[in-house]
Order: sequence, then structure tokens, then C-alpha cells
Amino acid sequence: MFISSFIFIFNFNSDLNYNFVEHSNINQDHEPNDDTELELSQSSLSEYSGVGKAQNVTESGNGYFQNYNLDINNNDKASIIVPQNWKANKIICNISQIYEFNKYWVNCTFDSGFDSNFWSNKTDRPQNVSFGWYDAPTGTNDSLYIRFNETNEVGTPWNYKDSHLNYTFYLPNQKIPFEPWYIDFNYRVITNNTAWLDGKVEHYFILYVNDRMADFKQDKLDTISNNTWYNDNLIPITPELYNFDPPGTVTLQFGIDFKNSGINPSGFFKMFYDNITLRLSSIPKPSQINLTINDETNEDTKEINDLVGYGKGIINLENIWNGDVGGKSHYFSFSHNSSGNIIVYSDFYSQATSARKA
Repeated sequence: MFISSFIFIFNFNSDLNYNFVEHSNINQDHEPNDDTELELSQSSLSEYSGVGKAQNVTESGNGYFQNYNLDINNNDKASIIVPQNWKANKIICNISQIYEFNKYWVNCTFDSGFDSNFWSNKTDRPQNVSFGWYDAPTGTNDSLYIRFNETNEVGTPWNYKDSHLNYTFYLPNQKIPFEPWYIDFNYRVITNNTAWLDGKVEHYFILYVNDRMADFKQDKLDTISNNTWYNDNLIPITPELYNFDPPGTVTLQFGIDFKNSGINPSGFFKMFYDNITLRLSSIPKPSQINLTINDETNEDTKEINDLVGYGKGIINLENIWNGDVGGKSHYFSFSHNSSGNIIVYSDFYSQATSARKA
């Protein structure tokens, strides 16, 4: 029996390379078995003659294929190549990295109300402050609001009083180092007394991630015109600058702080918030985006199993992938349920065999 080992290596943008390492061991210390072994006769110490048929040759091979930077939303596919007279029978797909780009983790238009599972509020003047949802009769200005009513008190009852809305959710993924986060929202004021729009009163936005917080907006109310919508597209936030390190709890806080303003106006004013978004890129586990692989040759779909950490997974495939002249390509597509753009880095390790006559 003649046995050789076969290794083929494929780099995604290069040609198929073959490296052979052969080992043989033929013994003729027994009678020939039918006509599969060569029957020899010795005519001298160094010469032999005889007739026989070719013996079976068993070859085994291992293939390695890098399939990196696959844009799954663009239907990029991984592939392997199997040479002629070979067939792969086992593939290990190792996911070395997953990126989930530009996913909207917060996207509140309030067109159909708001979700109380995520939204909460707090005020230091509950007797004069209320919170609610505004259902615009026309247009797309449905929004949340904080309403401030006159106190009918003397003195400065609003001093150092704060009222705010919170949107809180759990971010289960790991951050991509130095990949920016994007926050956007609209706001407006409606009042029947512009004395509320004082230069010492602030409207603000604060972002919390776990036990870390950063104040990204502190504007005075005297910079706002009555009944006018404004858009606040904050500069991209670099999480490392604020020690934001998910996974963890994230809170977006929108509020009004009267500081030491000394005002006590009559009438009311309402602060409205609309079209609040938080968009960021992160590293998920395969199970968090329901990442699956589809063997297009055999029409077989399997879920990718999580490995320890984020962005890593593995799946073993067992089937038959035949070779052909010049090498035959076999393709593997991926799917997911994320609203973001998924990029996958994968390594395919294949085991193959070949049987021929030597």
C-alpha cells in the first residue's frame, strides 16, 4: 500500500498552491494477493522482472482558506477550492472577528407613542412639572415633553431645580476601539411667557455608560426662539475619551436645570424632544445577531456557535465537496438578523481525501 500526505493552501487573493510530502513503504515478503501487487522474479542480485497491476493509493489532505472582510449585507461569500480527483468531507469554519457597523440602538420618532419600558422621568418640583407625549394633529412632530407650570409662590422656588427624561437600555456588545458613536435629536420650546427663557437656565444632554458619564450639551434657554425646532447633531463621541466600556447599561438623559437663576415666571413653558437616535458600531457574539452559515453546494444551513469572548465563533460541517479540473470552488454564504452592517472574518480548514491507482 502506497500512502502520501497532501497539503493545499489557499489565500483569498492568490492562486492555489500545492505542496506534496510523500512517504512510501512497499514490502514483498508474502505471496501476491490476486493482481493488485507486483509479482517479482529475481534474475540477478540487482535485477527483477515481473508483471502486475497498479496498487491503490490513499492520499489525505488539509486545506486552509482565509475569507476576510466579508460584507454580509452585500452578499459576500466565503469559498474553498477542491482539486481534481479530491473530495473534501469535513470543514471547520472558525469565525475570528465580527463587526456590526452603524446599528441604531436608539431610534425614537414617537409617531406611535413611546415605550415606558425604556423611558422614565424625574423632577425636583413634581407639584409644578409634568411629563407626557405630544400627538401632533398634523405632520411628524409627535414628541415627548417636559412641562413647567407657574408656582404661585413668592421667592425663588425654581432655584437649583432639575427635571429630566431618561432613555435606558442594555448594550450587550463590546465596543470597537476608537470607533465613534453618533447621537442626534431635535428639540423646541413652546411658552406663553418668554421670561422662562432665561440666560441662566440650561437645557442639557448627558450620556451614561455603566458608572461613567459625560455631559455633551449645556446650552442656555435664552439662545432658543419660541416654537422653533432645532436639530442637535452632536460631534461624534469617541468612547475611550470618557472611559465608556460596554457591554453594560446605557442611559440618554435630556433635561432642564434652573441653576441659580432666581426666576419665578408666570404661565408655562414646555420642552419637546423628537427624533432621538444613537448609532454606533460594536463587536457582537454570533448568537446575538443569529449568525448562520449556508453551504450552498449541499443546501445546508447551520447556526454559528459562540466561542469565549466577542466576535468569535465556530461550526463544523460534514458533507461531500468534490473537486474538478483546475480546482472546483464551493461557496458559503452568511445571514443574520441585525439592523447593522455585518462584516465577518473567517478561516476555513478542510479535510480531503483522494483514491487513485498508482
